[in-house]
Amino acid sequence: MLSASVTIEGDDTRFESIEAAVVFSTSGEPVAQIHRFSHQTGDWLSQFPGDVRVQAEQLIEDGFDMHSVQVVGEFDGELVWTAWRDGGRERCLIVGGHNGGVACAPMDEADESGLRFVTITGDRTGAEAHVLTLHYTIWLWPYLTIETRSATGITVEEQSGQIIDVELSCPECEAD
Repeated sequence: MLSASVTIEGDDTRFESIEAAVVFSTSGEPVAQIHRFSHQTGDWLSQFPGDVRVQAEQLIEDGFDMHSVQVVGEFDGELVWTAWRDGGRERCLIVGGHNGGVACAPMDEADESGLRFVTITGDRTGAEAHVLTLHYTIWLWPYLTIETRSATGITVEEQSGQIIDVELSCPECEAD
């Protein structure tokens, strides 16, 4: 990985930072990444604007580590987040913020296999399953994929706490 970072200091409490890196996709292709932000010294949450900051604060109140809270995408008009909890022993995918769904796994397991959250819309005659998967590159950069499938029949096998196992039964899914 090749990276560079430049910090421009403002007054005593604010600074601006620009970071650029060349990382590799899961298929091994190089990808340029540029991130620019300005924030107050010591205020991690200042990187989030308005309502997004309020959501980040709510996640921290829910027990997620402040310095790990990160937006990774959007689904159905809601932000999708990742964060650590339990002292950094668990990595989580949070769909819909404070009142949404959460899928967590031990750090090593999440880094290797990713995190998956399934949500179902519609009914048994016209349902769609949306599979949100948070993957990590070998340098632990998170990236989100969202797959939507129509289904002719959906059964929920088990629901216990935050874990939901879903079996999809749809003719076009059988070939996959």
